[in-house]
Amino acid sequence: MTQLYDAKTISKLPWPGHQDANYAKRFLVPFISNGPDTYIENIQTELLALHIDDHVIPVTVSEVVPNNCFVCSPTSFYGGFSKERIAAIENKKLRSLLSPVGNLLHHGLNRGRIDKVIYVNNWLLSTNLYPNLTDDQLLRIRNLLVDRYPDHAIGFRSINEVDSLHCFRSLANSGFQLVATRPIYIVDANDASHFKSRMFKSDLKVLKNTDYNVVDESQIRPQDIPRIVDIYRKLYVDKYSNLNPKLTEQFIELVIENKILELKLLKKDGRVDGVLGFVAKNGVINSPLFGYDTSLPKELGLYRMISTLLSLEAKERGLLLNMSSGAGRFKTLRRANPYIEYNAVYTKHLNLKRKLPWAILKTLMNRIASPMMVKLDR
Repeated sequence: MTQLYDAKTISKLPWPGHQDANYAKRFLVPFISNGPDTYIENIQTELLALHIDDHVIPVTVSEVVPNNCFVCSPTSFYGGFSKERIAAIENKKLRSLLSPVGNLLHHGLNRGRIDKVIYVNNWLLSTNLYPNLTDDQLLRIRNLLVDRYPDHAIGFRSINEVDSLHCFRSLANSGFQLVATRPIYIVDANDASHFKSRMFKSDLKVLKNTDYNVVDESQIRPQDIPRIVDIYRKLYVDKYSNLNPKLTEQFIELVIENKILELKLLKKDGRVDGVLGFVAKNGVINSPLFGYDTSLPKELGLYRMISTLLSLEAKERGLLLNMSSGAGRFKTLRRANPYIEYNAVYTKHLNLKRKLPWAILKTLMNRIASPMMVKLDR
């Protein structure tokens, strides 16, 4: 069985009885029924549930929408982020030199309508963790979506050669283009070198000696929820990008009520100053909810403590830790290994005008940008 369900039909989905399907139900039913923008303020997409054999995974169907959240907008990811990074360059001459390039890229992606895209297994957060999908299942998913949406590109976000290796190989063999996105950092928590590094030991000492209390979701009060949203946005939206997911209070409420993420909070004097929300699937752990009060002194070590809590969770469970992107120097000093993440995109069913932007983007990202990305992230 391979079938799509929307807001009108989600109640008819015959949910499998295993743990992953139960998680998908807790996540997808409210997101589909209430609309994704209830939980992520700056997102415009149609969210569907795809039932294939014993898997239920989310699918987003997106159109061209200005300034859409990057998790469903390749234009925002490749073009919008580039413009923001160029605008932040302090060197005026370099900024002036690169600004036309960023504007041209963003304009070209818009003209090429690459946001007319379907993303499979898109959980609407920065990193997607993958189930064990067989070659046959991936092929059936591709064929169903091409038949149902002949004017959309078909994509899989967050593909890499470590924690989604089978998808990486299978999609490449099925006609998908692998278009580089960003450097990510991965730690095998079964490898003691990460935990024996001098920097990790220093981080652990900060955590052990802190005045902050580490609490979980069972100790969250209603008044903590706006604070959690605020410190998340201080980091990911205010500091980094307006195109990152703008999580709402309703999202945090759903996280707590439906156990979407496991939470760890840093609290002192009754106030939340740091938050970690993580999920573990198929041998991999990742933290899509990560924030701290950036206005507080760096010497408090809030970022270091949150990162250490995540590493300890990975160690206790013996999982691969996908640390996502950013703060490359911080992560490599703790012996995380850098890898390039990709969008796997299928465009063979589209006309030449729609194929060409993806082909150009692949050349630009894989041959020019990719060799520079890890170096620039440090």
